[in-house]
Amino acid sequence: MFDRDGTLFVFHWILRSLRNVIALALLCMAAPMSAGTDTPAVFSGSVWVASHHVLYRIDSSTNQIAQSVPLPYEVTDMAVDAPRYAVWVLAHKHLVRLDRQTSITLELNLAALVPDISDPRAVQLNPYDGSLTVVAGKKVLRLDHQGRLLWQWKSAAEIR
Repeated sequence: MFDRDGTLFVFHWILRSLRNVIALALLCMAAPMSAGTDTPAVFSGSVWVASHHVLYRIDSSTNQIAQSVPLPYEVTDMAVDAPRYAVWVLAHKHLVRLDRQTSITLELNLAALVPDISDPRAVQLNPYDGSLTVVAGKKVLRLDHQGRLLWQWKSAAEIR
């Protein structure tokens, strides 16, 4: 994880995004489908995709857009928290959580949480406890599943 001059190296965002899409596809194939909107199939039977200011839920059984959710900010990255029926969206200096009905249940202003933060560009979810890791410039932030800041770490160089 560290390169020769000691700075933290994070895999390129495209490779990480590709890994997330593959993981979601495997989750969709392994999950049982059900008809109700209050069931895990809303998340596990779906693939979530973002384009600019809109989040889309694609039903994996029909390959059709099941929902489109307009967002207040342009999406930078996202993470699906299937065990908690939530989708986290990283957009500019905001972190937004949507519930199973795609209502915004939490909107965090990361600039208010960490005043000297640069534009965040990646969010990673720990599916076991729902905690999030956000990468922003030289900083790494760790938040719990409720969006509370647990810790932050600053690197000497830009985190790639």
